[in-house]
Amino acid sequence: MWLICISHKKDTPFLIYLSRELTHNILHYPVKNANKETGVINAGINNAAVTVDITRADGKTRIKVSARKYFLPKPEIARGIIYRIKEELK
Repeated sequence: MWLICISHKKDTPFLIYLSRELTHNILHYPVKNANKETGVINAGINNAAVTVDITRADGKTRIKVSARKYFLPKPEIARGIIYRIKEELK
């Protein structure tokens, strides 16, 4: 599984909200599932299954994005999502 991670000191509920809004409203892709308790968001982007996993560890919030299409990793899609999240955090 291909994962791209970033760390940020914002609180987890804010980042879950941001990631959900980003995939749904900004990128205009449907969110299939968003679970605030586990911090996992599933979406379909460019016919790829995308998972955004938000966790807290060591006082930081970690955002992991993975994308797969036809069982093959798609790092360019994951990098695009990470880039958009970083831009929204500025």
